[in-house]
Amino acid sequence: MSDSALIISPMIAAIIAGVLALVADAAARPRVAVGVAIVGLAAGCVLAAVASQSVEGGSLAYGVFIGGGELSAVGVPIFALAALSLLGGMRYLSNRETGAAMAALVAFATAASSALAASADLILTAIALETIAICAYALVSAARTDRSAEAALKYLIQGAVSTGLLILGMALLFGLYGGSRSYPALGLSLPLGPAAPAGAAAALILSAFAFKLGAVPFHAWAPDVFETAPSPAAAFMAGAPKIAALFGLFVVFAQVFEASVENLAYQVAALAALSIVLGNFAGLRQRSYSRMLGYSGIAQVGYALAGLAVGLARGEGGVANMLRLTLVLIVMYAIAATAAFLIAQAVSEVRPDWDGSIAGMAGIGRQRPALGLALGVTMFSLTGIPLTAGFWGKLLVFGVLSVTSGWLWLALVAVVGSVISFGYYGSVLRAAFFDEPPLNGSVPHPDPPAEEPADAVAALPRLFLSEGTALFLAVVLLGIGIVPLFSGLDSILALFAG
Repeated sequence: MSDSALIISPMIAAIIAGVLALVADAAARPRVAVGVAIVGLAAGCVLAAVASQSVEGGSLAYGVFIGGGELSAVGVPIFALAALSLLGGMRYLSNRETGAAMAALVAFATAASSALAASADLILTAIALETIAICAYALVSAARTDRSAEAALKYLIQGAVSTGLLILGMALLFGLYGGSRSYPALGLSLPLGPAAPAGAAAALILSAFAFKLGAVPFHAWAPDVFETAPSPAAAFMAGAPKIAALFGLFVVFAQVFEASVENLAYQVAALAALSIVLGNFAGLRQRSYSRMLGYSGIAQVGYALAGLAVGLARGEGGVANMLRLTLVLIVMYAIAATAAFLIAQAVSEVRPDWDGSIAGMAGIGRQRPALGLALGVTMFSLTGIPLTAGFWGKLLVFGVLSVTSGWLWLALVAVVGSVISFGYYGSVLRAAFFDEPPLNGSVPHPDPPAEEPADAVAALPRLFLSEGTALFLAVVLLGIGIVPLFSGLDSILALFAG
């Protein structure tokens, strides 16, 4: 297989998996559809790992894709988290009329996420972003409730505005700077042209990516979407697409705008600070578990954008230098967020009458120790507590912010925001471990037949698939958090080196 074919092979595997899932859906075999999608995404993960090791970093494929080394290594967590979100949601998806279609949508959105991360062309970037968005609209509406339909419609309308901003920014670049769509060519032509249109194009494209990431002030869709979407879909949307969007934003800024647009760092820093402040303070007021996670995601994106801001401030080469550090942060968040939403799915399977509230999780950690362990590790990692993966991601970015001249204020905002976040993550842990469980709705069968055990909890499966997948991700978070104590931070950074 040629290097070019190897670079695009992961997304091809995902597309084939999506098509086969649709065929299984037509044959009314939802479990087969989900299984095929999982296998295809797992194959994509393996192929991405092979490409990262076998292809030289920065290799161009078919004129529009760039991959190899670190550029292909980012595909590993994208495909792995997509496959795990489907695996954890297997029970839900297999018993839903829309389950097979949702599996296909996840596969197609993962292929688009892979294309976005590998894009070196404006048109490809636009197509990938819109494919992810269209799949996301459908995934939200797949819950088939009035609230999910309303959230999907709001998401669609706001997404249309974001698309307009993206196209306008691309038109400025294409029309005024040599008529090229290629990132490297634009990077060479922008310094030779007028500065004002380049700055406007950068701001427009930043706005479009900020919407996809859910950064303030383009965040309004996120809480509603994550609260109303099916938990497996939310687990996917909180993970793989966010990694791809952040990676794509770093690449386009490093190759196109870094050397030609001044004061871009301050625009990004403003988005970062606003996202951290709003996400954390709004999270304190939430009573819905999934809605709280939506605001948590806004704050976490703010931390990642802080890394981009300091990279831009460092001048030429600064964005590329910050990429790996920020990638550690966003990947660790994505792992924890995927686990957190799969925990929501597990709670709904243990307690079918659960209303989605944090209070409704009372006692779940004592009732299901494995689920409690996964929940505890996940919440600690999202907070950034030592011995979890989230701690190292924040340490890398916050540390660079604190030692970079002029950016101590943003480091303080990030640290204070992280401390505040324990207020809402801690409320989940308090409910799960210290509050008394509800009298009704605690188990799937509150009035079991006479032949079943009197204790209905004993009749529950020892481990739901969603629970087991979340526990696996929690072990990963714990393992990544502990390993650097013995081998140093280089062991984490090496994961993204390709």
